Amino acid sequence: MVWSDYYHGSNCHTASAFAAALVLVITGIGTVLVHTRQHAQWIFARHVNGWRYTAVHRLLMSFELGVLLVLLAWLPYQVWSQNREIHRMYGERPPFATPTLGVPEWTSMGLLGLVAVGGVIAALAFTHRRVVRDGASEA
Repeated sequence: MVWSDYYHGSNCHTASAFAAALVLVITGIGTVLVHTRQHAQWIFARHVNGWRYTAVHRLLMSFELGVLLVLLAWLPYQVWSQNREIHRMYGERPPFATPTLGVPEWTSMGLLGLVAVGGVIAALAFTHRRVVRDGASEA
């Protein structure tokens, strides 16, 4: 058995996808912590002046939305480019089934996006509340 056959037939893809999702969530939460620490006075001032939570963190949320869109577009792009390459090599009727995205793939991508964005929004809400509470006690 060749190593590539073992790698493609094993759970290495699942483990690497889980590790990538974990890195994505941890990076998002770290970004939120750095953002709120650097802009604590700015966040508190806007909160006191009546700005809504979404208006205060608009830039960070739009950046996270961009990351999510890139993440969700990556797998369909890979499948499309593989299918294009297969059809270029074998013509319209290749001798094997071409890769497709089924319900499990779309479900896992949706759950990954939900966990990544949910983690960032939860961390942002927690740190926003902490900044407002600490800023109010210091004022």
